[in-house]
Amino acid sequence: MNTGRYFFHDRLRKILLVLGGVFFVLLALEYLYARFKVPEFHSTLVTFVIFLGALVLVWRITKEAYNMFRIAERISDMSDDGVVVTDRQNKIVYANPSVLNTYGYSMEELRGRTPNVFKSGVHDDAFYREMWRSIHDKGAWSGEIWDVKKNGDHLLKTLHIDTIKDKKGNTLYHLAVHSDITEMKALEAERDLLANYDQETKLPNKRYLLRRMKALIAEEIPFQMVLMKVRNSVYLNDRYTKEEYTESFNELRKRLNADNDEIFYAQIDTEFFAFLTHKNVETQDDFDHHVRSFVDLCEKPFSSGMRFKITAGALRFPKDGHGAEDLYNKAMVTFEISAAEQERYLLYKHDYHKTLSREHVLRDALYEALKNNEFSVRYQPIVELASDKIVGCEALLRWKSATLGEVSPEEFLPVADKYGYVHEIGTFVIEQSLQDKQTFDKESQTPLYMSVNASVSQFGEQGLKSSLLKAIETYNHRAQDVCVEITESRFVEDYDVLNKDLRDLRRAGVHVSIDDFGTGYSSLKRLQEMEVDTLKIDQSFLKGYPEKNDGDLLKAMVQIGKSFAFRVVVEGVETKAQHEFLVQNGCDRAQGYYYAKPLLKETFLEQIKNS
Repeated sequence: MNTGRYFFHDRLRKILLVLGGVFFVLLALEYLYARFKVPEFHSTLVTFVIFLGALVLVWRITKEAYNMFRIAERISDMSDDGVVVTDRQNKIVYANPSVLNTYGYSMEELRGRTPNVFKSGVHDDAFYREMWRSIHDKGAWSGEIWDVKKNGDHLLKTLHIDTIKDKKGNTLYHLAVHSDITEMKALEAERDLLANYDQETKLPNKRYLLRRMKALIAEEIPFQMVLMKVRNSVYLNDRYTKEEYTESFNELRKRLNADNDEIFYAQIDTEFFAFLTHKNVETQDDFDHHVRSFVDLCEKPFSSGMRFKITAGALRFPKDGHGAEDLYNKAMVTFEISAAEQERYLLYKHDYHKTLSREHVLRDALYEALKNNEFSVRYQPIVELASDKIVGCEALLRWKSATLGEVSPEEFLPVADKYGYVHEIGTFVIEQSLQDKQTFDKESQTPLYMSVNASVSQFGEQGLKSSLLKAIETYNHRAQDVCVEITESRFVEDYDVLNKDLRDLRRAGVHVSIDDFGTGYSSLKRLQEMEVDTLKIDQSFLKGYPEKNDGDLLKAMVQIGKSFAFRVVVEGVETKAQHEFLVQNGCDRAQGYYYAKPLLKETFLEQIKNS
């Protein structure tokens, strides 16, 4: 606007200078004509020539001004920005094509009307009062404003209004320039959705979660955080439709909202969720009760019949930390330890970082162990109680690390399973034990029973079934002389995942045993459906007999096994009294320190010779 005003004033000044100059020249000529008595004809001719020259000069200046006006008009017409000019009464005198195309009006429809024709109703009177106050006081206003088109559609635009005044400061025109940003804002909203929300469930993601936590921390608002994973999601996704899954989660949200004054949800990945709650949990007992109730609500069956199995880690602000990233990482550490220890939930403790550090050390050492062949296999005899003879053995993995020394299977196997080493380790155990079985069978002059442990993660795509059957064929063993042991708790969690592969193994003749039976809460109906033929009763049911344990529960479990026609094996036999108790109660086989500890291959061969 400053450039246009300068151009206009410059051209006006030139015209006035020309006209003023002509006026003074004509006055001077009149004086000379009168003094020297120039004939009227000559004076009129000279005056006409001078006046004509002045008109030509004024015409050229005016034409130049008109051309510049046309250029400015053309620029306005070509601009993507809308331009509206109103007079001092705020009546529209000009609107460029961008405005006409955007709003759907013609110039005839707009001329003489006020910009109220664009008023959307989104903004209140206070908004417009503040706008006009700025225009009156400062001569301009800038901001974002919602307008409405002729067809009723709304649009959002950035608007700049400037005031054109004369030399005395009186308002002549208002010039409004705007840009339509509706589409840009929609794209920004879409980008925000992509950046901060899960695209399938529309729940906030980890990025949004951290933003929310930072806001709460900045305002010093206490909160509790629960990181939760649905352990049985694979089973649920196979059995239930996507719609049923979504409906169950909506039901869970209503359930949790009813129990919590305020709750924030976030989805970290497909089966991993985070919750922020605001409860008055002053003591650790209060916190434990709150999280336990929270997990109970999550595991309560839904109307669809679906039921979540949960593993969770929880902490609270400000007690357990002060930064959003720090709190999230601590909650993740707590969750990982909860998952490793197969707990429903754990509350954060400051020494958990040490535990996880040990886990990472084991993870790195396992990688080196696989490269350097640091694993070995021990064999614990399995005794047939009726004949008191060794009829087989269980292959037990051992690890002597070059950097850590002896590491117990209870410590390193969960880490191996978590970080994907268990398949390679499991393949080693199968190959080594079935190769050694050739030597054992030759020494005993009869095929011995070889039992190997397996992790759920080795089944399905990891191919334990094919690896085991291939090894049986390679070492020329009978399938019925090989047994796969699955821990009951893992079997119960991943029943559908396992049962297909186990069914195929049993059809091939391989035995399948539930290890640690009695610790996984199998129902009798589920027990009947499991693809197993052997129950291996956990040692905890025999421990302390006869001094602290009357053995009644173990008797009942043996009877359950017998009623299903299962072979019953009891582990953890340590005394002669325990051995005799098992014989009297009809157990088939047993193993434990009473017979032998896990033995090296050569020692086990000696045991076979002496049995």
